[in-house]
Amino acid sequence: MKFDQQLLQTIIVIIVVLAAVLFIIYKVVKKIKQPVSGCTGCSSDCQGCELTELKKNIDKSKKLKNKNLAAKEK
Repeated sequence: MKFDQQLLQTIIVIIVVLAAVLFIIYKVVKKIKQPVSGCTGCSSDCQGCELTELKKNIDKSKKLKNKNLAAKEK
């Protein structure tokens, strides 16, 4: 049985596109079920980590905002 070259190319394209779509669906479902935290997979000891610094800055901003709101309520 001889395959037509056009048919073979079409089958290969369908398989590749289907694999890509399934991979994307897998990644989206995985992300929804267990969101990644900022430090997942990081082997660093967190010294000088930009993410740690960002978290500290956010916490400082929240505390300052809460302090200012409390002062305004008085």
